[in-house]
Amino acid sequence: MLKIRHDLHHASVGGTPVFLDVAADRYFLLSGGATRSFEAFIAGDATPDDLQRLTQLGIVADVPENSGTPHARPAMPQARSSLIDTGASRSSLTMLARAVVLQIGYSLLVPRRQLLATINAARAAKARAARQRREASVDEAAVAAAFYHAQHILPSVDKCLPRSFAIADLLRRMGHHPTIVFGVQLPFAAHCWVQCEDRVVSDPLAHVASFTPILAI
Repeated sequence: MLKIRHDLHHASVGGTPVFLDVAADRYFLLSGGATRSFEAFIAGDATPDDLQRLTQLGIVADVPENSGTPHARPAMPQARSSLIDTGASRSSLTMLARAVVLQIGYSLLVPRRQLLATINAARAAKARAARQRREASVDEAAVAAAFYHAQHILPSVDKCLPRSFAIADLLRRMGHHPTIVFGVQLPFAAHCWVQCEDRVVSDPLAHVASFTPILAI
């Protein structure tokens, strides 16, 4: 049975299919006939020629019906508010230090490790946190404030990936259940941010609203 590869995620941005190939650590777009073939596949109307084209492009693969998928794909959480927009509170030196140390650690780790390995590690950590069901020891706003003020110590431009994994890590340690969201826009740009349910922890709401979510972990 032909299905979209489990490590390939997609979103439609203004009618253009955009893909994140986690295994290859790259984004790409479809155009022309490939776009029409993919749209037909999603609609369930793909012809044999469509299926051949998508198979050759590596978008779909033959997957046994009883094989399942390695990871369930969570629903994309819609962002409705931001803890940054409500005004970052003062951060304790302890929380600020933890934020700085974690961001430095992930800034060193993420470039050295494949994206798929980083995502799988985050999924495993999220699953452990869900099983433990710890009571929150620090509120989300305190974590948001710590990373907001950490920007005065560490550069945050073009560091959204390690910063998001660091924020999610500290939130889990504090008893929360964050989601890391990857988003795309056209002309092409990509970004990732952190939410707790519909509350953005890492960014102003207006910034993440300009991106279409493509992957949530």
